[in-house]
Amino acid sequence: MRVLIVLDTLASGGAQRQKLNLAKGLIERKYQVDLFIYDTNFPFFEDKFIAAGVKVYTSNRETKGFSLRVLKDLRKLIKDNSYNTVIASLHSPSISSSIASLGIRNLNLIICEESSSKAPIPFLKKLLFYLATLVANFVVTNSFHEFKLMKNWPGRSGKLHVIWNGFEIKDQNIILRKSNKKNKKIEQLIVVGRVVYPKNGLNFQKALLLFY
Repeated sequence: MRVLIVLDTLASGGAQRQKLNLAKGLIERKYQVDLFIYDTNFPFFEDKFIAAGVKVYTSNRETKGFSLRVLKDLRKLIKDNSYNTVIASLHSPSISSSIASLGIRNLNLIICEESSSKAPIPFLKKLLFYLATLVANFVVTNSFHEFKLMKNWPGRSGKLHVIWNGFEIKDQNIILRKSNKKNKKIEQLIVVGRVVYPKNGLNFQKALLLFY
């Protein structure tokens, strides 16, 4: 089974980390996994993908926005390597992947929405992403809330699935300690992250209050 993962860049982002975890899991199951990117300026995860056994293909886009060269290189890569599945993350890579895969037989296209439908992105990009999800065989969200939001637009109900973000427990040095003290409370908690709407910080705060 041959799988191609499509991203824009290998910068330090959540989508990149999740696709790295996915690639490692698929390789452990004897899948061949390749990666296609079109912005090589931020190679934060590049060494990790290569160390995992992923072959990285690159394309140089002429402009900052939509690029015909990227589209041409991506389609040629898909056709020449006879991939069974293409997995795309983020809006622009998903749009490019949906166009590049048109008319190619026996190819499954999986589009991943790891942000929010309510995120402030240009209307045209939002519309093109919606059309890309109509072309896709499967659409994956990483929360049930986003799953419900995406069901509001027609044509996607039967292909929508929820898969939570993966986490490599085996790589973490986790030590569990039992406390002899009763009613031990955490007095302070610090959360490090980007403060933007799609991160849903307010509901995370509410969830912590409910938990405690």
